[in-house]
Amino acid sequence: MILKRILGIVAVLTLLPIPQVRAESLLFSVQSEYPYIVHLVFYSDDRSWEWPGSDQAYVLDDSRVHDYSLSCNYGEKICYGAWPKGTRKSYWGVGPDRNHSCSDCCYICNGGETGVIVLND
Repeated sequence: MILKRILGIVAVLTLLPIPQVRAESLLFSVQSEYPYIVHLVFYSDDRSWEWPGSDQAYVLDDSRVHDYSLSCNYGEKICYGAWPKGTRKSYWGVGPDRNHSCSDCCYICNGGETGVIVLND
């Protein structure tokens, strides 16, 4: 009797739709023209997630273009936040801890790329 019930539940569960999350990527290209070291983090606007994660930040310590290929969910909105090392008073994008708003610092995860984002004075 119990086995029949378990099999019945399993049969019903196999008929339920399974939500599909399509994995994708988004390539951010960032260049710092700021004269000092800059910290950079990417934040998901759709879930509690950030890159590189674990209260870490990418470090920009030169003026080269740096590429960051983020593995993300298709359609996910990702915003960048950057700030000079040692201070959180000035910032780019959504800033540290995503505390600010922006008009042009978010991109949709769709397998594309952002073009070069330049951080300067």
